Amino acid sequence: MNTVIHAARRRSPALGAVLALGLLTCPAAAAPSSLTGEWYWGNVYPGSAYTVQGFQQASTDAERLLLRPNGTYELATLDAGASPGTFGWTGYMISCETISLRLESGKFSVEGSKLTLKPGALKNINLASPHTVNRGCTQSSGLTSNGPLPAVRRFTWKVAGTTLTLTSPKETFQVRRASAQDLQRVNTPTARPTSASAVSTPPSPPPPAPVRADASGKWTGRFTSDAGAPLDVRLNLEDDRLGIQGMVLSAQEQYLGTARGEYRAGTLILTINLPDDTALELHAQGRFDGDTYTGRFQGQTASGQLIGGGQVKLTREPLPVRLR
Repeated sequence: MNTVIHAARRRSPALGAVLALGLLTCPAAAAPSSLTGEWYWGNVYPGSAYTVQGFQQASTDAERLLLRPNGTYELATLDAGASPGTFGWTGYMISCETISLRLESGKFSVEGSKLTLKPGALKNINLASPHTVNRGCTQSSGLTSNGPLPAVRRFTWKVAGTTLTLTSPKETFQVRRASAQDLQRVNTPTARPTSASAVSTPPSPPPPAPVRADASGKWTGRFTSDAGAPLDVRLNLEDDRLGIQGMVLSAQEQYLGTARGEYRAGTLILTINLPDDTALELHAQGRFDGDTYTGRFQGQTASGQLIGGGQVKLTREPLPVRLR
């Protein structure tokens, strides 16, 4: 994943498109105190996690926009991903987590409600291993590159409470402040990341959508063995009177095999095609509950040999919504 401020980002709010749109610069002005400081999207990590030296302590998508009173800024984007590995004690495929950093710095200026970012440096470190990576995976410090610099970006800003809203003619996005107590807690050695949505009062949510009573749609999730080995998958499912049928893809959307099952019975069987022309089946028994599925699975070879099991959790993806 690229930064949400980078136009090529695919898996984040509209921050990338917003900041990529501004074309004009504006005269320098004193930065108001309501605008300066640290702004977060996603999990809030210790400050060192947004640096070249410490980003591997992060394990999820996150972003920090730091606007200093002296008119300089840093934009750090943490991008979590996965690559294929081996499925622990079974010898089959697992997901090996990766973490990437995009660190942009430069100068910003303010004129009334207009904010302009002028980048001066950009460093990318891609596909490093986070400290929490599966022990069976190969460790990597990542691939480093510099630039090219993004264009100057201009947008309208508004602060309401702990929320900063940035708007361009086509996009709107929001980031939030973390409280002093949360920042103190996450900057201790034993801190766990804190969800940005939990450190401020969000706006009232829209009414919940009706709960669906079928399995059709796109699902993402993880099969985790009892030994802790993960397998991340994406499922494209259709559910009709004949039952559940569909495709199994890797986290990188490579074809892995097929899926079948029955919604009311809570059964789901994934057939994973292996490189040696054999197959691994994951037989899951659980419960569909609206847009989630939880249960246990049992691994089985094509010959019927049981090879261990574990937990499974899947989440149905919502239809894409574009912020205006």
